[in-house]
Amino acid sequence: MNAKGNSGEAGASAGGGVIVAIETSFDDSAIAAIDGRGRIAYGFAAGQIELHKDYGGVVPEIAARSHLTSLPLLMDELKNRIGFEDVSLIAVTRGPGLAGSLLAGVNFAQGAALGLGVPCIGLNHLEGHIVSPFLESRADGGGKAQLEGLLLEVIPFPHLAVVVSGGNTLLVRADRLGDYYVAGETLDDAGGELLDKIAVALGRDYPGGAQIEKLAMQVDDTDKYAKDWLKKNPLPVPMRESGDLNFSYSGLKTAALRLMEREEITAGGELEPLFCRALLDALVESIWIKVRDFLKDNPDTRLVTASGGVAANRALCGALEKRLERRDISFKAPSKALAVDNAEMMAYLAWLYAGTPGGIPQKFLEFDADPALAL
Repeated sequence: MNAKGNSGEAGASAGGGVIVAIETSFDDSAIAAIDGRGRIAYGFAAGQIELHKDYGGVVPEIAARSHLTSLPLLMDELKNRIGFEDVSLIAVTRGPGLAGSLLAGVNFAQGAALGLGVPCIGLNHLEGHIVSPFLESRADGGGKAQLEGLLLEVIPFPHLAVVVSGGNTLLVRADRLGDYYVAGETLDDAGGELLDKIAVALGRDYPGGAQIEKLAMQVDDTDKYAKDWLKKNPLPVPMRESGDLNFSYSGLKTAALRLMEREEITAGGELEPLFCRALLDALVESIWIKVRDFLKDNPDTRLVTASGGVAANRALCGALEKRLERRDISFKAPSKALAVDNAEMMAYLAWLYAGTPGGIPQKFLEFDADPALAL
């Protein structure tokens, strides 16, 4: 188990109690705890990259079995750090995601809640990504970094949430907590899925998004050869003239594979960084034009957020921030660790709902795993 974690010194608030969240929507098993003041007490994750990289992608059956092994270990680690005396609620991702992975998490969470004698609620993984940019790192009284969530009344609404991950590419107008309008979504491959598939085709290990970004960043914009090659070998920006806010990356994937074949581009080859730059430029531009068009029709939007695994991409976030700054629109993205799937964002989402005047909605208490769960 390749575990990673982030920790602080926060303890349970006497009034609010501790919320424990479990996230198993895809291939990472994750558990986090948040106290009554919105501070992440501890967060742990067990990755599965080594289990899947030889297959060029996540194998659902292997992912589900790994969750069954990792979750008890992560829960024991959490218990050793914070104890369970002040736990008042268990939250779990109920969808969307891989069926077996979700079921493993939901069953484990419901069993843990039963054992602790506390309620269990099911949350939407995509909504977790939407709120993740509002988890901020701050210095605690001792000068140590502490993850703390913004209060609901401080979060700017409405705002545009751009969610780009291995399984999803969405433009979501967030009018308030729980009130979302999906303005655009992918019609086939997601942005992260595109990068992973092309990386595997190049001969790189799965997952490949970070590797493509690293290679693309090696390109010198002032180099004449690089500029000439990129100008001569542009990749198409998908859905540029579609007239809607949807995304599609199957055509870009095909064009990229053809360029690889024509130019004989492989991992480690001289042209690989230039190819990765062309691919990343097309992806970034495809997202920007949809954000731009959304803003034209929604002039009241003064904040754009990016989340999901591809939001860890510096090229994407840098381009969005720079272009939005010219329009006097704010941009916000989570830290790299919170851009990928994590339990901290799910704990924060549960904390936000628990703090609303009506408390946790009843629909969250009666749930099953739902791989196709929509916002």
